[in-house]
Amino acid sequence: MNRKETRKNKFELLNYVNKGMFVTDQKLILLFWNKNLENSTGILNSEIIGKSLIEQFKDLESKEFKNIIKKIAKNKAPIKITFENEDDFFPSVLSKNYKKHFDVNQIPSSDNSQNYLIFSLEELDTAIAKQPVQKSLNKDALQEIHFLRNSIEKLSESKKNLERILSTSSEGFFIIDNNAIIDEVNDAMCRILSRPKEKILGKALSDFLNNENKKKLKQELIKRATGRSSIYEIELLLPDFTSIFCIFHATPHYDNAGMKIGSFVMVSDITNHKNTENELNNYKKNLEKLIIERSEKLITSEEKYRKLTETLTDGVFTIDFNGNFTYLNQTCEKITGYLIDDFIGKSFTKIIAPKYIKSTLEKFKLAKSGNELPLYEIEILHKNKGSILVELNVSSLYDYNKNIIGRIGSFRDITKRKETEDRLRENEEKFRSISISAQDAIIIMDNDGNISFWNKAAEKMFNYSYQEAIGQYLHKFIAPEHYFDGFNKNFPEFQKSGKGNAVGKTLELSAIKKDGTEFPISLSLSVVKLKGKWNALGIIRDISQIKEAEAEIKSSEQNFKALAENSFECIAINDKQGNYLYTNTKTSELTGYSIKELLKLNVKDLTPQQDVEIVMKRVRRRVEGKSALKNFESNLLRKDGKIVPVEILATKTEWHKKPADMVFFHDISVRKQAEEKLKKQTIELKERNEELDAFAHTVAHDLKNPLGAVIGFSELLNDEFSDLSENEIQQFIQHIYKGSNKMKNIIDGLLLLSSLRKTEVKTEVLNMNRIIEEAIDRNSQLIEKNNAEIVFPEKWPGALGFAPWVEEVWVNYINNAIKYGGEPPKIELGFDTENSDKSDKKMMRFWVRDNGKGISRENQKRLFKQFERLDQVKIEGHGLGLSIVRRIIEKLDGRVGVESYSDNDEKGSIFYFTLPIENN
Repeated sequence: MNRKETRKNKFELLNYVNKGMFVTDQKLILLFWNKNLENSTGILNSEIIGKSLIEQFKDLESKEFKNIIKKIAKNKAPIKITFENEDDFFPSVLSKNYKKHFDVNQIPSSDNSQNYLIFSLEELDTAIAKQPVQKSLNKDALQEIHFLRNSIEKLSESKKNLERILSTSSEGFFIIDNNAIIDEVNDAMCRILSRPKEKILGKALSDFLNNENKKKLKQELIKRATGRSSIYEIELLLPDFTSIFCIFHATPHYDNAGMKIGSFVMVSDITNHKNTENELNNYKKNLEKLIIERSEKLITSEEKYRKLTETLTDGVFTIDFNGNFTYLNQTCEKITGYLIDDFIGKSFTKIIAPKYIKSTLEKFKLAKSGNELPLYEIEILHKNKGSILVELNVSSLYDYNKNIIGRIGSFRDITKRKETEDRLRENEEKFRSISISAQDAIIIMDNDGNISFWNKAAEKMFNYSYQEAIGQYLHKFIAPEHYFDGFNKNFPEFQKSGKGNAVGKTLELSAIKKDGTEFPISLSLSVVKLKGKWNALGIIRDISQIKEAEAEIKSSEQNFKALAENSFECIAINDKQGNYLYTNTKTSELTGYSIKELLKLNVKDLTPQQDVEIVMKRVRRRVEGKSALKNFESNLLRKDGKIVPVEILATKTEWHKKPADMVFFHDISVRKQAEEKLKKQTIELKERNEELDAFAHTVAHDLKNPLGAVIGFSELLNDEFSDLSENEIQQFIQHIYKGSNKMKNIIDGLLLLSSLRKTEVKTEVLNMNRIIEEAIDRNSQLIEKNNAEIVFPEKWPGALGFAPWVEEVWVNYINNAIKYGGEPPKIELGFDTENSDKSDKKMMRFWVRDNGKGISRENQKRLFKQFERLDQVKIEGHGLGLSIVRRIIEKLDGRVGVESYSDNDEKGSIFYFTLPIENN
């Protein structure tokens, strides 16, 4: 078939329209001339095809007509324009039978290579409509018309049946145009939106969305503009401003010409699934995945609605009066595992589990009589899984004349939903069993502040029965009045967000029993969302006995008091491999993991790497019943990486009839810190005792001689003053002055040494030139007396320190260099970085070199110790100097040292100290 014949067949249906219709391309070349025009004008289709419309009808040569055609042609999208002008243009050959105006509709060709222009002419009242058109049609044309009418009736019937299929489905459905305006909606969608159909049709889909979901819709519409289907989750707003969660399965919608005119959208309300997730909290998510398949372009009305059933997540089927399947959608294959061909023409009883056949037959009989049946559950056979549980909905199937011709139904696999419900019931039963056997009171407060759960332990603790407690306003029921203001202030925030000052904490409070007795309690509070609202779950323990015990041991040590105040233990149970089977809330608080996270972890995950081997060995031996250490200290690795020392009591137990390891442990960080502090204090006390011994030694020896001289000469002056000459008196007073001055220097040194331990100073950049000058000046008398020679650099590097202390260091070093130097002393002061600590490149070394005989290695070890003096015979003075130097430099983050050459030919010593270098 050539292109011309193909094009002719494409427009063949225009022969059966009661209008004059012809088709041109964009250059106005005639492509088709229908039968109505042939009969009214006498011009045959074959005679006019391929000719120019303008040349054929001179009336159309007007400029206005050509401009309008150009305007239509410039618009690439389909367009329809009606224009009239009786004076300027209209073919005279057409004016006898048709009104003087055109309707022009522009549509694309099937290959989009060009657009067609379809011209429609409406007949006059006395037009050709009165003529017997059928007489001019041949027998084949009459058969075509008869076939077309039958097809239209069947399509209408099919459309109604398929619309009924959509109405029986629990899935929502709607159609939107390219601007997201809703054109069509089913009853299920009205139920989902809680609005009547007239409140939905003609509305923009965005009217039912919040701002965030409007953005998501815009993104999805962009996807479908490219011809792609999409599945996404979105929130819909209800009239009461609450929202529901839905799954949208959207597919582009095309017209017969292949142009995208909107989208088909199937909607599943998953709000209940979302709420179930929130209510289960720490239990695994078990949402049923929605799998929706879409088909290709919807060309005819019957194909459009048939394809819609294929996108449903429900299986859809029809059966005849004999109970045999006549139609099944693709979802039936997915749910049952069988192919559609395995069903068609076979009885529905072949797929139903035997025990449900009788009851299902009875329900189908009701459907046959026209009764609508409620949803009910049955088991059907699966090709690979035995049987599965489904939810079934069946109603009567009608033909075009509203006669019942069979049954139509839908079903969905609810196996996962039932499993979720069973797990929920199981968890509820576990919670109920735990709450009944628990020694602690377990109370649930709803979002209005009323008691909604009250276990046996609560009855015993507060002396209120379950019936007395349920529905009571919790805080006025069991809380002292002085808590009301704080509760009333924070309760609105809790109602809205589930947050509060006490949530997630363990608090010690007071409560009131039925007889008005106020008693102390320990409250652990958590939150849970039930039916979309926040509820508080409190675990309460009567700590009256603990408080009484605390009162009795107030005089005990602080560590014991702290232990009593935090008497709740962390409890964990693990199997032989170290996998956690159970942990309590205290364990969660100490480790930083939630209980849900802990149950996925192993003992190894909470143990520092170096301790894993020995800890796991103990776990295995205890679970196997072998000898193993039960009470010991270990380290616990928190979620944040912090290592916490713990004390552990472990023993073998059973969990679900299997051997396991039960561990009680608590944080001993405070105790460890106290032990470390005590250890440090012991060392410091020992050092101070040594200092005290040395101090006593100094007082006993170094102060003894000058004090004896002072006392002796004072007694001579007192006893023999009248017999002494003026010269002798002057000598005695000079001896007393020297002795007193010597004692003053010793006492000043002791005071300086003592103050260095507790004095804190702010370091700054030192003016070393000035410090050196001051130190030399303070030693000037000793320099002059010993004829000492001192050399030093003109410039000194910057260093950080405290000037008065550093001056004291230089004074001591220079003083010692003069005392222990050669005769006469030759002293050199200097600095370098050559021998500084290689691990700390930001230090500067300062030193004093003398020309003395040097110091032996043995005596070098005694240097810088408090109250040491190596040469008690030759040198006057005391042993405080180098001790003061050491303490000063260490306080300034430096170090001291000595280099001496007494064991070789080179004599002399170098005393040095280091200080940090300034940043720049």
